[in-house]
Amino acid sequence: MSRDLWAAIAATVAVVVVAILGFRVLGSPASQRLVQADLRTVHALGELAQQINASGRREADRLPPTSKSFLVR
Repeated sequence: MSRDLWAAIAATVAVVVVAILGFRVLGSPASQRLVQADLRTVHALGELAQQINASGRREADRLPPTSKSFLVR
């Protein structure tokens, strides 16, 4: 076999090995989509928490009047 053929085989094997190792480390594309979906959900929940906290700070000066109607018997 010629030297060029050996180089082509070695390069092909190297590419396949690197691809396999990449999938093992990073996970499959399907698992990466799930990870990205989880990150989007965490980001959205963080934004919601910030909005709730900001609303609470704005409304802190306007407390509802004390009333017995809030008591449940």
